[in-house]
Amino acid sequence: MKIEFQNISYKGKSNSGTGRSILRNFNAVWDLHDDNKVVFVKSVDKMITELLFRFITGLDKPDSGKIISGNQEGIRAYIPESSSLVTSMTTLENISLPLMMRESSKNNIEQLNDIFELTGLTGYEQHIPHPDSRGYHLRVEIARSIAAGAKSVFITNSFLQIKPDSIPRLLSMIKTISTVKEVYFFIGIPGLNISEAYPTIDISDFN
Repeated sequence: MKIEFQNISYKGKSNSGTGRSILRNFNAVWDLHDDNKVVFVKSVDKMITELLFRFITGLDKPDSGKIISGNQEGIRAYIPESSSLVTSMTTLENISLPLMMRESSKNNIEQLNDIFELTGLTGYEQHIPHPDSRGYHLRVEIARSIAAGAKSVFITNSFLQIKPDSIPRLLSMIKTISTVKEVYFFIGIPGLNISEAYPTIDISDFN
């Protein structure tokens, strides 16, 4: 997938309804290579990276400019730096909500069971996800993305604080989910070009 940002401008909103310019005539190209890849991308600024993710996944939109993507089809899920889970809801409720919104089917319970089994959450249905439990919390976020029917999953840097040897196991788990075609991990390192990617990992290596 290649994503091109052309002359993107955006002002952050304050309580008064006005805000300062966060992006002004911003241009960049993210060359995310082929499907079935996991890409680690260095970015200039964490806040800007997360904002661009919000644009890509439709959670927000720029004031002006254009975003061109070579892969237009499919739902994109963004797992942000801060939690997007509803902490007053159980794990089951967090995951079942997007599934119920997407389709009303008699197969929902069967799909939920599959999602829980694939993400290693069986037995934790009634637990309340806590943001400090990074490994568990990340699994709930991914399970919710699957329930929403995501084809591409974008994960930002806070979850790269999990143990490095856990990443192959996590990728292997995601790869078993046929609906997910692309997974991208992004980390913010100041001073480096936003389009520089390293290394490209083929998920099939972990099957």
